[in-house]
Amino acid sequence: MTSETMTFAAFRQLLDTHGIRMAAWPVDEREAAEMLLSFSSEAREALASAQADDEFLRASLPRAPVGL
Repeated sequence: MTSETMTFAAFRQLLDTHGIRMAAWPVDEREAAEMLLSFSSEAREALASAQADDEFLRASLPRAPVGL
């Protein structure tokens, strides 16, 4: 995939498949996604929403008591 061919649908699929850490994405797709993010507010909003969801879920995890 080249940066010219990344669609929002492909970006969403990668986000759903690989998560919010773009460093974990395959290199070619990551580069194309970064290009898409540079001009697509829709892609930036999708990433921000996924990041907010991830933060919410992490904050909701139970904490182990101190000393365990």
